[in-house]
Amino acid sequence: MAICSETWLIVFGGIIGIITLRLSAGLFLSLLDKFVYLQDSAYIIILGIGLKLLAKALLPSYILPDSLVFSLILLLFIWGFSKGFEPKESGIN
Repeated sequence: MAICSETWLIVFGGIIGIITLRLSAGLFLSLLDKFVYLQDSAYIIILGIGLKLLAKALLPSYILPDSLVFSLILLLFIWGFSKGFEPKESGIN
């Protein structure tokens, strides 16, 4: 069930979301081509979030502090953007 009962508003929001995802996909692909560790850091972040959700489902009394989780995600993003690909040298002199 949607938050709003106005159908045109829901459709308009969906269209804006699709356009935004389409435009941002190109940006993310160019970032993946530019930075060496970005894909690995993204996979580790997704794995960590999945493990946190699994732990919360299995052990609801044990909850990691959000500040710790956000700090780890921030460190992984910094690591992901830490090394860019070296530009290839052309053999033309």
